[in-house]
Amino acid sequence: NEKGQVYLELEEYALARDAFSDVMEIDGNNISAILGLAELNFKEEKNIKAEQLYDKVLLLDPDNLEGLLGKANVLENLGRSDDALRYFDEALEVDPDNLEASNGRDSVLEHDVNASLDLILIITIIGSVTSVFSFIVVMMKLKENKKLHERVLIADEQIEDLVDKFMQRQKK
Repeated sequence: NEKGQVYLELEEYALARDAFSDVMEIDGNNISAILGLAELNFKEEKNIKAEQLYDKVLLLDPDNLEGLLGKANVLENLGRSDDALRYFDEALEVDPDNLEASNGRDSVLEHDVNASLDLILIITIIGSVTSVFSFIVVMMKLKENKKLHERVLIADEQIEDLVDKFMQRQKK
């Protein structure tokens, strides 16, 4: 098992997998070997397999700090920030001074805040574009109304002229 950890540190993943698997053949519930395989899968970006292995660790030992942190990190990688936050919080319940759990929690919250700010920015931009568009439409309508008003005035004048002519003819 220590051999697997050394290989893992050296990034000799195939050798690390073999070492952890050898231990698992002897004891399928060896938490250290399961954690090693989980971390190995995580480093290889096999998040679903890593999550399954961390789940197995947490079934065997629900307060296992490495299991809680590993699961939180996998969930964060998968974009499941609410679930990741829950596991970072559980890790902090087990060890309130744990720096990795605290930093992980802060990272998830910061990501959520940044995502919210991005959404607010997009909404603001859309609102600004809509406002500019609305302003242009209003200005066009005002211009159209001005022309219409001018036509109405001309028509009124023409009607008055026709009425005057009609009245003059009536007098004759």
